[in-house]
Amino acid sequence: YEEVLGMIKDKKTPLGQMLNKVNCFKKWTSDIMVNMLYYRATSQQYEAVKLSQDRIGNIGAEILRLRAAREMLTLADTRAKQQQLPLRQTVADALATVETALAAATADNDLIYHVLPDELARMHGTLAAISGKSMVEGKEEDPRGLVTEPTRLFEWLVPAALH
Repeated sequence: YEEVLGMIKDKKTPLGQMLNKVNCFKKWTSDIMVNMLYYRATSQQYEAVKLSQDRIGNIGAEILRLRAAREMLTLADTRAKQQQLPLRQTVADALATVETALAAATADNDLIYHVLPDELARMHGTLAAISGKSMVEGKEEDPRGLVTEPTRLFEWLVPAALH
């Protein structure tokens, strides 16, 4: 998204020239920005959920990721409400979910783990970036190879007992 926003803001690129001529630049960039913040927050939330599966030693990182998700979703919610974007209800629901998870993680930290706020602030700079992951798995090739002879194809389709 950031690359696309950079291309749009640069009025020398064809995309930037086109969108600035049609005057839909502001609305479209708001949509892109809200989507970008929403997806980043969702990835932070997902990482926090993975960390919550094994809380021992990970509560600080979980809280930091949930705080980062909350900040992003708060900003996205503000922008979505200002621009009356269709994504605003989805962002509001995600924000409520993150707030609930953050409250639970903070309560667990206060009751059980006792990670101090100073330690959380120190850990903030050490959080690893979220790496991208392919959503589509590669398809394995058919071990039989390509069929070029129609008779072989017929043999594969019809059981041997019927030949």
